[in-house]
Amino acid sequence: MARISVEQLMSQMADPNVAEEDLAKYFILDEERSGAFNPMFELNPKTVEIPEGPDARARTAAAMNFFNWASRAKRQGKFKDKVNAGYTGPIIVSEGDSWFQYPVRLHDTIDYLMKPYAVFSLGAAGDLLKRMADKQEYLKALEEQKGEILLLSGGGNDLVAGGALASHLEKYDPALKPADYLLPSFQTLLDDAIHNYGRMFRDVQQHFPHVSVLCHGYDYPIPDGGRWLGAPMEEQEILDKKLQRAIAVEMMDAFNRRLRRLTRSVPNATYLDCRGLVKDKHWHDELHPDNTGYAEVARKFQKEIKKIEADRISPAPIVSGPFGLASDLEADIHPTPVIAGGTPKGMSLHVGLNLVDPAHYDGWDGKLAACEADALDMEALAEAEGFTPTRLLTADATRQNVVDQIEQAAAELKAGDMFLLTVSGHGGRVPDFNQDEDHDGDDKMDETLCLFDFQIADDELYMLWTKFQAGVRVLVVPDTCHSGSMIRFGPGAPTTLFGRPMSPNPNVRAMPLYIEERVWRANEAAYREASKSYSALKESVMTSPLSSPIQASVLNLGACKDTQFAMDGPRNGAFTGALLKVWADGAFKGDYRSFRAAIDEEIDSDSQNPQLFETLLKEPNFVTDRPFTLLPARGGRTTSIGGPTHASAEDEEGDENDQIPDSEVRAILDAKARGAGFRDSTAALNWPDYAKFDKFMRSLGLRNFSTDEFLILGGGHSTPGGACQGKNLYPPRNLWTNIAKTAQVIDHLRDRLGKPIAITNAYRGPAYNKCIGGATSSQHMAFRALDFKVSGMDAPQVATALRWLRDKEGFFTGGIGRYNSFTHIDTRGTNATWPPAFRDDALPSKSPLLPKKPGASSKPSTPSKPDKPQTSRIPDKIPALADRIAILISTILAKTRSAPGDFTPSAFAEPTTRSAGQFDPDTTSATAQQALQSAVNASSVISFVENLTPQQKEDVLLSTLFAQRAADAAFDPVKDRAAWFVKYMEMLSVLGWSREAAPVEASQKMKGNGSFDQVILATLAQVATGNQFRIVESAIEALRGLTQDDGKIKLFDFETSSSTGGNFQIGSAEAAGHVISMALGAFNFTFKDRKQNVLFVSWGKNELDYWLSAQKLTLSPDIYADVRDIVRDKLADTRKALIADIDLG
Repeated sequence: MARISVEQLMSQMADPNVAEEDLAKYFILDEERSGAFNPMFELNPKTVEIPEGPDARARTAAAMNFFNWASRAKRQGKFKDKVNAGYTGPIIVSEGDSWFQYPVRLHDTIDYLMKPYAVFSLGAAGDLLKRMADKQEYLKALEEQKGEILLLSGGGNDLVAGGALASHLEKYDPALKPADYLLPSFQTLLDDAIHNYGRMFRDVQQHFPHVSVLCHGYDYPIPDGGRWLGAPMEEQEILDKKLQRAIAVEMMDAFNRRLRRLTRSVPNATYLDCRGLVKDKHWHDELHPDNTGYAEVARKFQKEIKKIEADRISPAPIVSGPFGLASDLEADIHPTPVIAGGTPKGMSLHVGLNLVDPAHYDGWDGKLAACEADALDMEALAEAEGFTPTRLLTADATRQNVVDQIEQAAAELKAGDMFLLTVSGHGGRVPDFNQDEDHDGDDKMDETLCLFDFQIADDELYMLWTKFQAGVRVLVVPDTCHSGSMIRFGPGAPTTLFGRPMSPNPNVRAMPLYIEERVWRANEAAYREASKSYSALKESVMTSPLSSPIQASVLNLGACKDTQFAMDGPRNGAFTGALLKVWADGAFKGDYRSFRAAIDEEIDSDSQNPQLFETLLKEPNFVTDRPFTLLPARGGRTTSIGGPTHASAEDEEGDENDQIPDSEVRAILDAKARGAGFRDSTAALNWPDYAKFDKFMRSLGLRNFSTDEFLILGGGHSTPGGACQGKNLYPPRNLWTNIAKTAQVIDHLRDRLGKPIAITNAYRGPAYNKCIGGATSSQHMAFRALDFKVSGMDAPQVATALRWLRDKEGFFTGGIGRYNSFTHIDTRGTNATWPPAFRDDALPSKSPLLPKKPGASSKPSTPSKPDKPQTSRIPDKIPALADRIAILISTILAKTRSAPGDFTPSAFAEPTTRSAGQFDPDTTSATAQQALQSAVNASSVISFVENLTPQQKEDVLLSTLFAQRAADAAFDPVKDRAAWFVKYMEMLSVLGWSREAAPVEASQKMKGNGSFDQVILATLAQVATGNQFRIVESAIEALRGLTQDDGKIKLFDFETSSSTGGNFQIGSAEAAGHVISMALGAFNFTFKDRKQNVLFVSWGKNELDYWLSAQKLTLSPDIYADVRDIVRDKLADTRKALIADIDLG
């Protein structure tokens, strides 16, 4: 083949009609200059005339630089051509490494995606995550190209350490498992990668909240002796190919887990799991798929893009990021329809199976006694309530018949109508063939209803619900196992039912595990084929109010929790029988929640508790209706709850005054003035969704408000003996995004007023709103409104300042209500102002607001962090995950000030033993960990109430020990007590602790023959529960009985005191719902003479100056779990020397 000149090659490269793959023959890989995810090429001397002479190198380099520029220019040219040709799909921006831009040789992921989509490519082989985050080219591209989706690829270079992977691996040791070969420094590589991903996620969330971000983890590579994986492993004498591959799997799993966890903390980010996509034969080299492999990766992205695209095309709901725009836009475009006249239509389907077909279920007939009777009884109930029923019993209850009936109902029912589905039979499981389940483990299963000839998966049901129109109400009443939400599988059958002991072998409505596996294995091809029909939408996407394409309002009243079994019976199933008894032929007049509670009370078993699954509710009023009731015709104007309306403001919000008492307002404002913030543990202890709501609120980056402030339940709810006492609820998940913009506006207003703000009213459930006489379309019911008071300002002044912010500065669009004692704000999407006199008043000529801080945004966004107040408190908000990781990695910990001591190593000297991710009670140390009630923890004594698990105990010990050592490294704990305690509390916040209320603090003198043991008890009595106080008393008595030479006493004395004084903490922890609650007392004293056994020594006639603090702290296990491994790694040796168990006898 004739060679061409460099100039001819450059001409071809500039020609848009010459495909890149046609140029491949002119280049060869430059092994020496290539990086891990940065393949470098040089001219091929066999096809290109390599220049000679003094300028040869310059001409060759110019050709290569031109090629790199031309590659990006060609892609961007294709993007513009597609857009100019009338492209109507989503505008996509991509930024990434060689999985997104592999020059010349391979058809990479973006090459495939550019065929169906307009993709503006910024990718460059070898791009590092830090460089991407630093340059922020993606922000400029999103703005200029009006991007809707951002694709990110990166982290591969971090994983292989740029060629230095060997320094992060152990030498070969036959005793090591694959995971053991990864040194702690490898985790640091991951920390850097995840930190930079977090930076990019936050950038997009702040500047473009409507943009969806898709990122991916890498598939499992195959070490083949190459310089990035195989050679470094061989350098460490790891020669076995299977072991090399197993180590590579551990590397990729670690990266994928961390990236998935990060995306779960960012509302607009989605992680794509690419593990297992690329077959062994489809790898081009150690790190890159070949063309076929890249096609599979592109297909994965395309599926996710299609889901986003479908969500954004009318009439599907509009999906956006964390700032609540989706709900506003959807309310504008799809207001909740009402029936103009006549009676709403109701259709119902009643399925009951006493048997299943043994031909499909591998010889098992699944015999039950009462399922057909359940279906007949529920049919009679539905018919009496006005539904048109259809019945499918046993042999007629085939998968196709059930699907056909549901689809028929979806086609016929309109907004305002209702569909009822009741199912009685077995629940089962099949493997998650479409890989939609969001599990970190290997056991990925879809839950099913066992129909006569086939199982129907929960995924397929979700897809069927998408066929119903907006405004239709769907009620599902399954009397099967897995029915609580059709999500998880339960472990054990009930031991009591209806208050009586159960027989030893009760009949449960669940397919036995051994039958499950036989059935799906015998019919695997059929189930795989069926999975194609219900898409690859993740269950978390289908059920999330932020992203679900389901438009109807779906309510599930299930027979039991996901961890329980539904029981069969001689006449009816336990659940259906109790339901019918409570229903009492229609005499029941309560709502769905009270109906569920009454059924639960009737069943009277700790092992079967009916559940309401409300996540898919679009209409908040649904759950407050009388069960099975078709809504009467509604006349008058049509508005969606809390949606934008052009009615007058007076019609939107009434004169109801549901403010919390003035004493509570003063307490909140006083606490804020002291820098203590506001904490209330009520929601954390009683609301299962608290941790998720807390994570959502923290993602907004508020400077001045804590999560708990948005969970004020109202004055009427909290008034003892009042008509509305206890009637309000916490906001449902599908409304959370609505509060985001309002929260950001009030957060900005607080900065511009320079005065603390107390939120006095937030979400109101429909029933509660009606009880207090609230407006029928109150924005409070949509969780889009707040009432508030400002310290030192009259309410009319505040309302005027808020109008200036809206009308003069254009900071937000929404409603402002001026009341005599408080101010109302909402962000409904249209401006409304009331009362009329206030609306018509002219604004002042000068701004009543303080100047904006330099760099502050003119629109709601995530502001910079406030100055750290120099008080000994936990900050009002925990930093974002990536920031927390960065802080903990960089934190210096003090060295131990004592020898290990003469004491038996603690049960927690080593990590809690786990098996398959769960605590393993059969290990050697498990019994001691479970039994431990108290321990010296360096300069603290921590005690545990019996309801804590070993994992929870370890979390408390290590998190408080980490905060101690960090503070000790930064400040002298005796001389710089205030600064030390600020550091200590800040570190606790980073780790996941929050404070429930302002601390009790005092400086006092100890006189006479006083000792600290009595001071400790008196201090903790102010904040501890009875159980916490008793366990502290026991711990102190146990320590009192030890000699001064005891190793535990020596350890505590050495870590606590110096020649000038001492600093120590006493804590008592117990489980409280979904969190860990701890009463913590902190003590600091100064004295000229060092003492031994400082807790009990008598200080004689000398006066002793001491300071104390008592407070109640709460640790969220979900938040701490994100950093648990970092803490363990950094305290791996320290915990052995500084934790000593106390035997309480």
